[in-house]
Amino acid sequence: MARKIMVIRHAEKPVPGHFKGVRQSGETDEHSLIVRGWQRAGALIRFFMQPDHAAIAVPTHLIGASFAGNTSRRPHQTLVPLSDAMGLKVDESFTKSQEAAVAQHCLGLNGVVLISWHHECIPALAAAIAPKTTVPPQWADDCFDRVWVFDAEPGGGWRFQQVPQRLLAGDAVSFD
Repeated sequence: MARKIMVIRHAEKPVPGHFKGVRQSGETDEHSLIVRGWQRAGALIRFFMQPDHAAIAVPTHLIGASFAGNTSRRPHQTLVPLSDAMGLKVDESFTKSQEAAVAQHCLGLNGVVLISWHHECIPALAAAIAPKTTVPPQWADDCFDRVWVFDAEPGGGWRFQQVPQRLLAGDAVSFD
């Protein structure tokens, strides 16, 4: 069973009329991260490979929502730099709306799992991971800078906390 499951929202996305998404290859793509999102994705390398917060651990499994059946490449793209740096493949076996299946899969893994997902579905994913644990009812539309951390308790159940990433200018320092 996983001892820790960390969930992040994909990094920053296009804002109509302001910022366009861009693929790793440089071509414009409305389904991809914006430049600030790619900056966050790059900054996640140090954040997860050399954690300086006690609740964060080096992941042994990476899971990103699949592009198949959805219009967003962002969950996968957010993990690409970390995947490359760690030599871990991103598991893209699940699509948005398969939160219960993702949770079941993660619960069966050993080690530390990092999931990059769609913000509107993260509360459902959290409920599937830790149904008896209280988590926020929604993930704010404009929030890209936090980690939801679930730690397995020795007697069963999960302990939940939110951790600020504090990676880019304007990121939250803490959550109230």
